[in-house]
Amino acid sequence: MHDLLNAVAMRSPDAVIGWRGGEPLRAAAFLARAKAWRALAMRAAGPNVALYLDDSVEFAAALLGAWQARKTVWLAANTLEPACDGLADSVDAFLGEFPPPYAPQTPVPGDCCELAFARLDPAFEALVVHTSGSTGLPQGVLVEHRNVVNFFVGMDERVPHDLPATWFAVTSLSFDISVLE
Repeated sequence: MHDLLNAVAMRSPDAVIGWRGGEPLRAAAFLARAKAWRALAMRAAGPNVALYLDDSVEFAAALLGAWQARKTVWLAANTLEPACDGLADSVDAFLGEFPPPYAPQTPVPGDCCELAFARLDPAFEALVVHTSGSTGLPQGVLVEHRNVVNFFVGMDERVPHDLPATWFAVTSLSFDISVLE
């Protein structure tokens, strides 16, 4: 799990790793998008980036690409001005689909980072997600990569499934329970 992109890279380039619009998404196409997002994230100044994309497959490629660039990804609850203003004080760049005043960046044609995918350190500060916790108000919580991995391992042990498995996500990616989905 700490080596997600290498696990995908070891599959056949034609392996189906997901679906978009009823069409299969092949491993090679997904890896190309992750490499493009990695190249973009490597150009971004500072260690913290906000990420928001409506397309869940593109979001996964962007997230993995940003992690490979060693960026802590702040997940936006939405792209409304108050949420973006709140993020602006904490992040160095906005990646994805944010309003123009926040200078959002997306990969451009030709973006590609050919560096080998690195295994992520379990202590890597991977995400800042929002949770209401005990206060009832959304607040950002830092999640280390090991926490995500341990959660997945625990769920794999408790929820019966056949590989490859498909999960249906209904929660906003910016909230803590979305890690499960």
